[in-house]
Amino acid sequence: MGTETGSAPVLDERQVTSTIGDDPGAIREFIDVAMQDIVPRVADLQAAAARDDQAGVQKTAHALKGVALSIGAMRLGSAFREIEQAARAADSGRIKDGVSGVGAELKALLDALAVRGWGAPP
Repeated sequence: MGTETGSAPVLDERQVTSTIGDDPGAIREFIDVAMQDIVPRVADLQAAAARDDQAGVQKTAHALKGVALSIGAMRLGSAFREIEQAARAADSGRIKDGVSGVGAELKALLDALAVRGWGAPP
């Protein structure tokens, strides 16, 4: 993936608290709901990429980007942004590369959330 993804933090706690506040229960609930959205949509993204459905990839990556950034998942959000841009450019190679890296970014996010007690792997 590009340098933007690699230089972004896995989790920006300030983003989370600026969106939700600093109530740990509210943060956990918000993140749990977001993760329940992200995990199945990643499967949808992978399926669209496997079908070479660039419109589907673009639409799904765009939605995922918004959810990820709303919970402070900056690297994952950047990865989805790069995939969305690749789909817009009809660049199948970049789409495949991007989609192949999503699993590692998702795991890094889940690990960061678990360390903070903000979520458990689904």
